[in-house]
Amino acid sequence: MTSRPEHNSFETNRSLIEAHLNELTRVPRPCHSEVLEAARGYVSRHFEDYGWDVRRHDFEVLNDVGELNLGESLHGTNLVATRRGQFNPDRPRLCVGAHLDSRPDTPGADDNASAVAALLEIARLLPPTWPDAAPLELELVAFDLEEN
Repeated sequence: MTSRPEHNSFETNRSLIEAHLNELTRVPRPCHSEVLEAARGYVSRHFEDYGWDVRRHDFEVLNDVGELNLGESLHGTNLVATRRGQFNPDRPRLCVGAHLDSRPDTPGADDNASAVAALLEIARLLPPTWPDAAPLELELVAFDLEEN
């Protein structure tokens, strides 16, 4: 695990982004798979190590469009990360997200593991506390079921 940067440092770590991308794209991450659940664990651990609280947002949806799992009821889990102990749900928020799942026939490097790797780098780079005077709360979200 790479440590957090100094408070006044905002330098991205390309090798760390590439390591996240390599880990997330070893194999496809289709819905309802053990590999997708393992990827959720990987992302959650990194968010938490970087000082974020992670909440699993489970949901059900009837898949009535597209070619994957058409007509099926699907279970999804979004990972919602907020600054540890600081999130005020009554304030407006900025949500920065990327989807974690992939199609079953591709590891999804460009769609969308690269964005998840960037999301983890954002989590690492931001300071450990969110300013009270900030006009918005910040959520980082790894979305599920985008490919369905």
